Amino acid sequence: MIKNYLRVALRNLWRHKGFSFLNIMGLTIGMSACFLIFLYVKFELSYDDFHSKGDRIYRIVTDIVNPSETLHFSVAAPAMPVAAKRDFPEIEKTVRFDPGSILVRRGDVKIQEDNMAFADSTFFEIFDFPLLKGNPVTALRDPYSVVLSETAAKKYFGTADPMGQHLLLTDQSNPATVTGIMKDMPENSELKEDMLVAGYSGPGDSSRDKNWGGFGDFSYFLLKPNSNAHALEKKFPEDFHYQSLQQIIRPLSMRIEPDGCDQISVKVGMTDLKKTIAGIEKAWRTTIPYRPFSYFFVDEMFDRQYRAEDRFGKLFLYFAVLAIFISCLGLLGLASYSTVQRTKEIGVRKVLGASVGGIVGLLSKDFLWLVGIAFVVATPVSFFLMKGWLEGFAYRINIFSAWWIFAAGGLAAVAIAMLTISFQAVRAAVANPVVSLRSE
Repeated sequence: MIKNYLRVALRNLWRHKGFSFLNIMGLTIGMSACFLIFLYVKFELSYDDFHSKGDRIYRIVTDIVNPSETLHFSVAAPAMPVAAKRDFPEIEKTVRFDPGSILVRRGDVKIQEDNMAFADSTFFEIFDFPLLKGNPVTALRDPYSVVLSETAAKKYFGTADPMGQHLLLTDQSNPATVTGIMKDMPENSELKEDMLVAGYSGPGDSSRDKNWGGFGDFSYFLLKPNSNAHALEKKFPEDFHYQSLQQIIRPLSMRIEPDGCDQISVKVGMTDLKKTIAGIEKAWRTTIPYRPFSYFFVDEMFDRQYRAEDRFGKLFLYFAVLAIFISCLGLLGLASYSTVQRTKEIGVRKVLGASVGGIVGLLSKDFLWLVGIAFVVATPVSFFLMKGWLEGFAYRINIFSAWWIFAAGGLAAVAIAMLTISFQAVRAAVANPVVSLRSE
């Protein structure tokens, strides 16, 4: 029985080769597109969901209230998590995390490590970044302990075992001991570091634990099971485009602190830029020979802030083109089927004196109605989706003033539909009516 069904299906497919090709091609592309979209969305929604204690981990933020406004920061004073754990029993553990850049030396090799961070010894007790070697409880406990990722371990030590080996950190040549090797942090993680340094357990850190004036540490709470995070939040008293356009402009204060500076801003002319950079590098190597010379352009830094939006825009464009192509395949198949069904009608109309233009208009009218209905349905849906997406930006266009975009989209849909069905419509309109009347 199944064999007969398959045989009949294959015969029908072979008999209607054109329709079969359009349907199979459209279904294949549509399924592939849906699968790719599913994988992309699944990845974007999977950020940091691999932490087993994720439902109990909270980042500490800072609100600074002044007479004119309230300033919001995603960092906290170094003393804040220490005091909070002492005063609030709901907090099981805390961790401070300070990403930065540091000069690393091993022998004659000097590398400016940009993917590093100073971290509390509780880091691996809160976050699930597996250690391939070392004890997660003690790896960052002793001063100048270092945990490397697999990539960093190969970069600094090659095939040799890094455990117990030493690296020299910063210009003071502080010896640091490798106490752990962790798996490379996954792509769907907010934290992506290749080196973790025990930065809060060295000499003088007790003063840091009492520092309420500085703001630079990313701090996290691990709450005890069944703790109420909103109730804990209520117990606290802590109410320039240096960020992306998704954020409103905040006041910024700068203080003169020569010993705390680690970057130099230089305004250069665009004439013979390579020669200018070479001159700056020569001066750098003469003045600071013990540190490698590296630089970046400010416009590149701003570009990185909008890289996610740019990637989203390109991906949306690709899938939009793919959706239009699939729609055109379906519209072409529907136009072909409709033309075949109305072959005799077209022949009769031509015999009675209908013009080619009139027949083309007759065949196109039904499809344009479908395009019009689709436009009426899609416009409000697109409007609310775009409005919701734009609300993520503090500075944005007024969607009501961009009505012409929807109008242009409607006209483009009509134009694409007409181009798609015009071939079949014209072909049917110019056909010999005698042949049309003889068709079954």
